[in-house]
Amino acid sequence: MAAGLVLLGSASADERAAGANWAHITRPGDTLIGLADAYLTRPSDWQQLQSLNQVENPRRLQPGQPLLIPFKMMKSVPVGAEVLMVNGEASVRSRAGDETPLQAGNWVRVGDKLHVGAGSNLTLRFPDGSRLLVLEQSTLTLSKAVRLGKSDTYRIQIDLSEGSVDSRVTPLKQRPGQYEVRTPALRMSVRGTEFRAAVGATRKLTRGEVLAGRVRMSGAGREVVLGKGFGTLAALGEAPHASRPLPVAPDLRELPTRLERLPLRFPWPQAASAHSFHAQVFDSRDSLVLDGVFGDGGAKWASLGDGDYTLRVRAIGSDGLEGVNASHRFTLAAQPEPPFASTPRDKGHGDSTRFSWTETAGVVAYHFQLASDAGFSQPLLDLPALAATETTQPVALGHYFWRVASIDARGKQGPFGDVQRFEQKPMPASPQASSEIGDEKLTFRWQAGEPGQRYLLQLAKVADFSEIVVEQETDRAVIELARPDAGDYFMRVKAIDSDGFAGPFGTTQRIAVPSRFPWWLLPLLLVPLAH
Repeated sequence: MAAGLVLLGSASADERAAGANWAHITRPGDTLIGLADAYLTRPSDWQQLQSLNQVENPRRLQPGQPLLIPFKMMKSVPVGAEVLMVNGEASVRSRAGDETPLQAGNWVRVGDKLHVGAGSNLTLRFPDGSRLLVLEQSTLTLSKAVRLGKSDTYRIQIDLSEGSVDSRVTPLKQRPGQYEVRTPALRMSVRGTEFRAAVGATRKLTRGEVLAGRVRMSGAGREVVLGKGFGTLAALGEAPHASRPLPVAPDLRELPTRLERLPLRFPWPQAASAHSFHAQVFDSRDSLVLDGVFGDGGAKWASLGDGDYTLRVRAIGSDGLEGVNASHRFTLAAQPEPPFASTPRDKGHGDSTRFSWTETAGVVAYHFQLASDAGFSQPLLDLPALAATETTQPVALGHYFWRVASIDARGKQGPFGDVQRFEQKPMPASPQASSEIGDEKLTFRWQAGEPGQRYLLQLAKVADFSEIVVEQETDRAVIELARPDAGDYFMRVKAIDSDGFAGPFGTTQRIAVPSRFPWWLLPLLLVPLAH
C-alpha cells in the first residue's frame, strides 16, 4: 500500500537515540547468555550485549541494574489482537481466503482482513493494552503484530483501506514509535497517543486528527507538526495540508444526567463553525452502542437499554475534519415503559373518578399515585401494586394530578408516565323539564345549566325507554317537537358538559297527549236526522 504521508512521534533527537535500546532490569538468576536466548534473534550475539553494557562476567549479573538491548537485535514473536467487542455485523477473511463472522473473544492474526458492516462497529485490543475502535463500513488488514523478545515493546501495523478508526495507543517509556495505521494517502506512526484516521469514500483523501500527544507528519517533501487538538488532510500523492485547529467541542453542560424516556434526545447549541455533529454513545464497558451524524444541533436515537452511558459529541467542520470530543455521562432508566393514560383527561365528576390506562406488554403490576401538586411531594393516594389497568377512587372537588408506572415480572419499576392533570367537578345537574301540549307542537323547557352544556332529550312509548320515539340533542334549554299521536309518553332529559361528560337523566315524566277533536265531523253533527 502506498503511503503518501508519515506521522512520527515527535520525540527529540536524544529521545529517539535513547529509544534505540530497551532496558531490561536484571533479576536474580539472570545471565547474559540466558537473556540473549530470550530476547535476541541470534542468541549467539550475546557478546555484543556484553560489549554494549560493559559486563565483566556474563554468567553473573547484578540484580536491579538496567541491561540495554538494541531493538534491532531483538527477535520478533508473532502476536495477534483480541476482538474485545462487536456490535452488529463484522467478518474476517484469513490469508487462506476463509471468511467467518467475528464475535467477542476471537483473535485476529497477521494477514487477516476485517470488514465492519453498516451500522456496526468492533473494538480490537492489542497485547500492550492499545485499542482500536473500527467504525461502520470499514475495511482493514492486520499487516504486522509482533512482540520484541520478552519486552513490553510491540510493532503493530494496520492497513486501513476504507472507513475510519479511533486509536488509543498505550504510552510506554521504552517503546519507539512502532504503532502504525496506514491508508492509501497517510501513514500514522505514534508513541502513546490518541488519534483518528479516516479514508474518504473515493479513497483519495485521508484525514488525521490528534486528540492527545504531539506528532510529526511528513509526506511528498513536506512536514507538518501536529499537537493535541490539530488535524490535517492528505490527498493521495500530494503533500499534507497545513495543520489546522480541530472544531471546538459543543457545550453539553445543560444535558440531563438521568433520562426516563425513549426515544433518546440530546439537544445542544448549534455552533456557527460546525457543518454537522458526530455523536456516539458508549456503555459502561466503553463499547460503542450508538453512532450517528446529525446536522440539527442534537442527536436522536429510537431505542437503548437501561444502563450507565457516556455520550461523546464532536463537531464536523466544512472541510470534513472532526473536532475535539465533548463528553457527558448519563443514566437511562426507561424500562419498563409506563402505560398511556386513558381517563380522566381533564375532568372528573361527582364524588369519585375512574382512572384507567393502557396495558403494557411484559408488565405484571402498576404503581398509581394521586396528588394535589405536580411534584407529588405528598401523594394523597399511593397504590404501589395494582394488577388491573384501572381503579375507581373517591375524589373531593378540586384540582389534582395523577400518574402511573409499570412493574415487570422481576419487580423492577420503570419511570412514571406523563403527569396528568384534572379537575374534579360536581356531577352535571339533572334538568327538570316542564311540558306544554299545543295544537301542533309538544314543547319541553328546563332551567339552563352551566355555559357550554348541551342537553339530550328522550321521548319513549314505554317507561323503560326500550321504544324511543324521539332522541334529540340541543344546546338550548328548550325543545319543540311535532305533536305526536294521542297516547301516553315518557320523557327524560340529561345535561352533557363541554368535555362530553354526561350527567344522569332527570326524573322520568309521564305525558298524556289527548286525542284531537275531529272538527271535520262537525257539519255532519249539525244536520238534522231524517224522520
